[in-house]
Amino acid sequence: MLLDLWEYILKNGTMWGLIGALITLGINILITRKTKKENARVFLDTHAIERNVKNKLDNEGYENRAQLLLTDKYNELMGLLEDAHEDNLKEARIPYLVIENLSSNPCFGMKVNFNLKANSGKEEVEDFDIYTMKANGIVIIPLIHNGGYETNILEITYSTLESETMKYKAITTYKGKKEGTEKDDVEIKQTVYRKGLFGIYREIFSTTGSGMATTSKIKKVAES
Repeated sequence: MLLDLWEYILKNGTMWGLIGALITLGINILITRKTKKENARVFLDTHAIERNVKNKLDNEGYENRAQLLLTDKYNELMGLLEDAHEDNLKEARIPYLVIENLSSNPCFGMKVNFNLKANSGKEEVEDFDIYTMKANGIVIIPLIHNGGYETNILEITYSTLESETMKYKAITTYKGKKEGTEKDDVEIKQTVYRKGLFGIYREIFSTTGSGMATTSKIKKVAES
C-alpha cells in the first residue's frame, strides 16, 4: 500500500507541483491587485465656510492647493453685483463648500450632489462636476441658496488611479441651539464607500461627530 502511494507521488509530483505553483501565482496576483487598489484610494473631507462674495483664495493659507469652482449661480450673482459699490460688497457674505483631498493620490470624474432639506418639506438640489482633483488638493464651491434648511446631504462619487469607484457621503443635521448658548447644535455623519461587485457600494468606514472629530478619523484612515 505504502509502496503504491510512493510510486504515485513520484509519477504525479511534478503535475501537482505545477498546479500548486499556479494557485500560488494566482493568489499573489489577487493580493497585489487588492493592495494597489487600496494604496490608490482617495479619502475626502468637507466643511462649510462663510466668506466674502468675492472670495480671495490667497488669503486662506491654502498654499496654491485650492481652486474656486465658478458655478452658473455664482457667475450670475457676480454679474448682478458688477455695479454694486465696493463698500457694499465688503459686507456681502455667502457660504462656500470646501472639499479637501486628504490623500497623496489624485481622483477623477467627481460628481458632487448637494441636497438641502427643510422640515417644512422645502428642498433644493445642486449638482457639480469636477473632472480632476489633484493629490492633497482643495476645491471650493460657492453655495447660492435661500437658507433655512435643517439637513444637508452631500454625496461625491469619484474614480481612483486604479479605476475603483468610491463614494463620500456627509449628512449634516441642524438640531437648534446648544442648551444655554447661542452656538448651533450640529451633527455630522460621514461615510466612505467603495463600489463592489454588481455595482453595490460597500461601506469602508463611517464616523459621527463634530467636524474636527470626523476629520481626524478620516486623516488616520487616509494615512494608514
